[in-house]
Amino acid sequence: MSTKIKTTKFGSTFKPSLEADDASRVWAASVFGDVPVKLKLCERDCNYKYKAKTRRDELGQVFRRAFHITAAPGESITIHLYRRATEADLDRARRIVSDSRAGLLANIWKKTDSSLGFKMIAWLGHDPVKYSPEVRPCDDPHCVEDWHAWETRGDEYPEQACVNDKIFTDWYRIYLQKHHGEPWEIHSFRIDDEEDFEGSAGLEILRRWANDYAYLQGEADRLNSAAEANTEVPA
Repeated sequence: MSTKIKTTKFGSTFKPSLEADDASRVWAASVFGDVPVKLKLCERDCNYKYKAKTRRDELGQVFRRAFHITAAPGESITIHLYRRATEADLDRARRIVSDSRAGLLANIWKKTDSSLGFKMIAWLGHDPVKYSPEVRPCDDPHCVEDWHAWETRGDEYPEQACVNDKIFTDWYRIYLQKHHGEPWEIHSFRIDDEEDFEGSAGLEILRRWANDYAYLQGEADRLNSAAEANTEVPA
């Protein structure tokens, strides 16, 4: 196995190898094993506030550093995602974890002096033209999502909606959701636009849909009422 390391004026970069040998597989199993992968959003969860950076080397190649990864053998793997990192950065970090578990990239992991075990940090080749929305933590206590993808190109809704609850069936989807600064509302749609709800079976599906919709609408009304009560100014 050989991972190419390149030293630039701003640090080390690497090109992932698609090869693994028995030694690297054994090492990967001892370090990563069957442990959970955690995500720390440094904008909210880290004492340090590292920011994603993009730079060019002396040859004009573009590199990006938007995260580092730590591995505590037998405990967990943690992706530390920096401020202004994107969904593409997060996907890449997850691929590195997956490849490392398979015995690839063994020599990009460095032993640390702390209880973290091993750490991976490097500048990665980057396509500056390809767009990806930013990953930002969610601070709404009623949202079940830990983060949302934020568009930075002036879309009507800059962020993915907060979600409090959802109902999925083979025929329809219902979401209890809200966008930043707006009330909770229901978003619902059918799965197959060409499917007709006919006969007694179709009627039963429509009844279920209506009941599920009414239930989540009631939850939306409750959340909105509570929000209004919290913002009322005492007389």
